Amino acid sequence: LKKIVGDKLESVSGKDNQATRFYLGLTGALDHLSRLCLFYAERAGEMIDASTPANDGYLSDVRNALLNISEAAPSSFLEAVQLTHLYALISGSNNYGRMDDYLAPFYARDTRSGELDDEKTILILSSLWERINERKIIWDGRVIIGGRGRKHREDADELALLIMETTRRVQDVLPQLTLRCFEGMEQTLFDKALEVLGTGNTYPMLYNDDVNIPAAMKVFMVDEQTAKDCIPFGCGEYVIYHRSFGTPSGVVNLLKNLEVVLHKGIDPLTGRHAGTNQSQGSETGSFENLYKAWSRNLEHYIYLLALQEKFEYDFAGKTSPFLFLSLLFDSCIDKGKAIFDGGVDHLGGTLETYGNTNTADSLLAIKKLVFEEKRLTLAELVDVLDANFEGYEKIRKDCLDVPKYGNDEDQADAMMKRVHEDVCVMTMKMSEKAGLDSYLVVNINNNANTILGRFTSASADGRLSKTSMANGNTPSPGMDKNGATALLNSLVKMRSDIHAGASQNIKFSKEMLNRYLPMTKALIQTYFKQGGAQLMLTVVGKEDLEKAIQNPENYPNLLVRVGGFSARFVELEKDVQLEILQRTLY
Repeated sequence: LKKIVGDKLESVSGKDNQATRFYLGLTGALDHLSRLCLFYAERAGEMIDASTPANDGYLSDVRNALLNISEAAPSSFLEAVQLTHLYALISGSNNYGRMDDYLAPFYARDTRSGELDDEKTILILSSLWERINERKIIWDGRVIIGGRGRKHREDADELALLIMETTRRVQDVLPQLTLRCFEGMEQTLFDKALEVLGTGNTYPMLYNDDVNIPAAMKVFMVDEQTAKDCIPFGCGEYVIYHRSFGTPSGVVNLLKNLEVVLHKGIDPLTGRHAGTNQSQGSETGSFENLYKAWSRNLEHYIYLLALQEKFEYDFAGKTSPFLFLSLLFDSCIDKGKAIFDGGVDHLGGTLETYGNTNTADSLLAIKKLVFEEKRLTLAELVDVLDANFEGYEKIRKDCLDVPKYGNDEDQADAMMKRVHEDVCVMTMKMSEKAGLDSYLVVNINNNANTILGRFTSASADGRLSKTSMANGNTPSPGMDKNGATALLNSLVKMRSDIHAGASQNIKFSKEMLNRYLPMTKALIQTYFKQGGAQLMLTVVGKEDLEKAIQNPENYPNLLVRVGGFSARFVELEKDVQLEILQRTLY
């Protein structure tokens, strides 16, 4: 890197311009990284002097690794892992990319020379896993393994097995280990993934390259080779590996938008104006007019959120060159520009959507109960919702009895599909208006389905006021009543080629990944063959969750998948715990 940057600096020698200052900054950044390595090498030496002889060997290896990478490229697996960790810290990068691929050459070289065996590899990785956990970056910390497009597939597959074994042994909320699957992959990887999940781990998450690569080609408008380098990061949003940037900066509550439209542009919980002049939903004479009012109001906010994202990038570009990130994004050095000052190839925006499922189920309930069966007027339904169904238990039962998404039921799934596609397409169109290369929905979820639910009144799907909304694009808790196959059939109806990531959370019993493992394996593989893009599993017993709420001190290490991140169940807020408990257990 010093050679590359030095040559670029020499090519603009004598010019006092932006590129010159940028290259000088990069040179200083690399010098600082070298000094950082020497600083920690000195600390390691002090630890050796104060340690017992039994620890001297490993500490000496660490010190020597730090000394070597202070002035040269890594030449061993330990040096490569050490540099990975330090670079992530100093750059501010919260995600770790395709780790099995970029570490594979070092792993293979050290293994063949006899310098490294499986246990030593796991020891080094375990230490890295502990350091990642110490960063507390629970919405990030992605480590990607597997998938098409790797340069060192065979060696990477061997290392990927040890990476999964490390996660099995360490078993914590980070790193967010992610396995990219595809037709023809090494089956031992898939089998190992299911084994690790069966221990109660929430990792690895499973992604389907055969669906996601064509989807990435379409939404990012890139060729297949480039799309193979699209990876999930953070809670699950896609980026083009070291070529694009696009992280959620906007959040929109689709159910709140419907609530505002039903109240003529007023938030019923605050009494404040919260919509456009087009939010006259309760005066419409048809369901389609109501749906159009909901769409127009939503479009207004999505446009503002797209502008916000572009403003943030512009401000970041004027404020800081982000030198360490700019060093490793492909085009920044060639262009002589920092990442947010024109250096990155693809500057995209993403918008988190919440309440998708509740909105679709509510719209179907309104369509059937108000406009088709005419059991009550829209105004009467709004009064029922404002009363939080108190005194209207029969109407709530009618709302709950309307078909719900997640049961492979045509009406409900069709409404969910309509909402999903309209919101995604509406968001995609904002990229040109905002001046971004892309602006895409990410239905990735974290715990905001619960947080935003606290500020959302009762809805026509039967949900009570200020309670959690459904997680990601999965069904409302307890509403998927036709089994796991029906649920997965509903999931695959949602298009994957019009957004930048969606989360599918499913809660399996321990028996599913142990006693019924062959059936579960076939179920997941069939789901992927039919177009499933992703799957995140929490393997737990319902009784464990209930007991953990009652006696948290007895369950400190019970891990659950919240949304786009994992957590220790006992550390979550009570309403988040209850939302997870209420999810259907298969």
